[in-house]
Amino acid sequence: MSRGVGVIGAASIGALRAVELSSFGMIGVGEVYKWYQEGIFDGDDAVAVAQAGSGSTTSALSIPLVNIHAALERAVHETVLDRGSADRLLLEYERRYYPQRTRGFVIDAARKGGVHGFARWFAAHTNADPAAFDQKRADCLRALDVARERVLANEAASRSPSRISPRSAKVSFVDDGRDWRTEFERRWRNTFTEDLHRRLAYQQIFNVRFPRIWWEYLNRFCPGPAGDPGDRLRDHVIYTLGESAAVWLKTELGRDRITHLIRPTPDLSDPEHSALLLSEESSEDRSTVAGYLAESREYLGRRPGRGLRNISEDQCLRLLAGIWHSTDITTECGRRGFQSPRQAVIAFKPFVIGFLIATVSAAETEESARA
Repeated sequence: MSRGVGVIGAASIGALRAVELSSFGMIGVGEVYKWYQEGIFDGDDAVAVAQAGSGSTTSALSIPLVNIHAALERAVHETVLDRGSADRLLLEYERRYYPQRTRGFVIDAARKGGVHGFARWFAAHTNADPAAFDQKRADCLRALDVARERVLANEAASRSPSRISPRSAKVSFVDDGRDWRTEFERRWRNTFTEDLHRRLAYQQIFNVRFPRIWWEYLNRFCPGPAGDPGDRLRDHVIYTLGESAAVWLKTELGRDRITHLIRPTPDLSDPEHSALLLSEESSEDRSTVAGYLAESREYLGRRPGRGLRNISEDQCLRLLAGIWHSTDITTECGRRGFQSPRQAVIAFKPFVIGFLIATVSAAETEESARA
């Protein structure tokens, strides 16, 4: 916020933080924010939700108190409840530990309190729509709308001669030249680039010449000022690792140190990035990628309950060591553009079953040829 970045809080802990940091410029949005601001709630248990610790479901097991409050307020508005009854019920719900604030408890507490009309009304609405009183969701969507409105306002301001500087305003969305796209954002976006992330992973793992491609990628696209590619990487190395690290550019060992320490996430939505990273990809490579993935789907399809999660990390690392002919997995990961051995394992898992089937098949073919 001190750099002029607009920060929005809403719906849950974000709303609570927005109240705490509003004097510093944080923007609060929605009803939950307003309720914290007015003092109706002051603890984080009001937005807390219990969820299953394991299993395939991600559904909430309880109802956050702010959503119950939203239901009570609507019931008062629709004359299902009077204000006194609503306040007494809210107090009863507040006394209960947050994981126990289930739909059943909301209904039972109302019945025990003699407020049968609210119990029936709440049950009917939540039966018809489980999210009928989901104030947290409504506030989330409103926060996204506010963010979009501010981005559009920023774009309009950037085209105006009277452009506002981030330093001249308490809160601003004005672009001052910094790249807002983080490593996490690029990693998330890359998963939606059709099959490019799978094809890149195949090159990183199986192409013996990929370390040379990755080094060229760092030279051309490393963050830093435009200009001569060599100077661009050198400037970035000096900026991130210090002046003394510049000598590392001159030796193979030094370059391994650089790739170990500087591991940007490529932007596969940028055609220049993907073109360079896949520059040695052949039609045979693409067929192999499709084949490995198909083998994996078919194999797992015949074994319900089994999945890629059943392939151990240690097994993947042993296979990668064999493919790369190296026991120094961490260094090799850096040379191939992986940010960690774990990321390499995640990229490798979809190919493991197909790779092993192909390896066994090749071995059997070779044995038959010898025979």
